[in-house]
Amino acid sequence: MAYIDTGLKQKAQGQKIEFYHIPTDQTIQFKAFLTDFNDQFTSNWESEEVYGRMDPIQTFKSTKREITLGFDVVAGSAEEAQNNLSSISALIKFLYPTYDNQRVDSGEAVSIGANTIAAAPLFKVKFMNLISRSTSGGTAKTNGLVCTCNGFGFKPELEPGFVVDNRHGQSIYPKLFNVSMTLTVLHDHSLGFTTDGKAAMPLFPYGQGGGTPGTFLKDLQGAMDAAGPAAGGSGMGSFLNELGIPAGSNVPPSDGSSPGRFDPDSPVVKAKTKTITKRST
Repeated sequence: MAYIDTGLKQKAQGQKIEFYHIPTDQTIQFKAFLTDFNDQFTSNWESEEVYGRMDPIQTFKSTKREITLGFDVVAGSAEEAQNNLSSISALIKFLYPTYDNQRVDSGEAVSIGANTIAAAPLFKVKFMNLISRSTSGGTAKTNGLVCTCNGFGFKPELEPGFVVDNRHGQSIYPKLFNVSMTLTVLHDHSLGFTTDGKAAMPLFPYGQGGGTPGTFLKDLQGAMDAAGPAAGGSGMGSFLNELGIPAGSNVPPSDGSSPGRFDPDSPVVKAKTKTITKRST
């Protein structure tokens, strides 16, 4: 298999998967050659059957998040093949806890008493905006999701072969291997909504905002009223007319519920909104 460039520019642009080990303050990075990604949200309810009632009483308990992640690690040179194996070895070490009462002797940890876990193997994971605390910016340390790893797989691909190194004994380094893991997310920030309908973390989970259709016009109304004639008319009424919405028919109700037919995410509304708001700036 001939060596090829495997994406230094890709990594420089932030297209990388980062792992930050919380107990030791170490970070490992891989180029983002994704082979599998599944973000699963599971709501758990306590179900109670009541005599004479057809439907059970459902009491909410929690919503859990689990991410299945797979990616290829490709070597573009013999040196990179060795570095990749070193990086995956470091990542595998992240799966084990930190112990008290150990010292390193001749490169190996030696117990000097009963082993006691000092820190669990928690780490943060960051992949652009898909695995992130809130936005695509930052690093795994500053903006990654705290995770536990429930399963980990390392699989060298045999067809591309290995780099053989006879300089220091007989060592081989895979030219290509796949990493797979299952992560349970432990959110360290608020989730859900406040009692007045505002999202506790507006950019959760993929770094994108956006409210419900029922709050879209209410959020925009203040800005349009303030813009007034500069927006091409007298505030909100003119704006609704330009969008082709009959006055009063789809203005958000006072209780904040959905206006029904109005869809702020439709291409037509988005295009006209962009044009109108440009005139007000």
